[in-house]
Amino acid sequence: MRRTSACSQSSFWQPRAFAQTTAGSSATIVVPVIAQTASFSSEVTVYNPNVSSITIDPVFYDAQNTASPGPKACTSLSVGANVSKAFTVAAQCALPSGSNFGLVVY
Repeated sequence: MRRTSACSQSSFWQPRAFAQTTAGSSATIVVPVIAQTASFSSEVTVYNPNVSSITIDPVFYDAQNTASPGPKACTSLSVGANVSKAFTVAAQCALPSGSNFGLVVY
């Protein structure tokens, strides 16, 4: 948890979600290889070990050599306390038709 001061005379506790990989933990996670093609679909699983639910806001970045490079809008994903939730990039993000590959940041 992170302590945040509302003003100089009062303070409150604000829960903060941290992501964790085998390389450590952070407030941001990058999934470096994601593909959505006619023959392949990537699925990302998010686990929330916290005692309260969290909301993640993934962003998909199509690679530079695709038909439509750059960031793609994705919908937020709510993950309950002590729950794993999987999503596909195609279901969560607005992808153009054709092959898409790149990375996801959440």
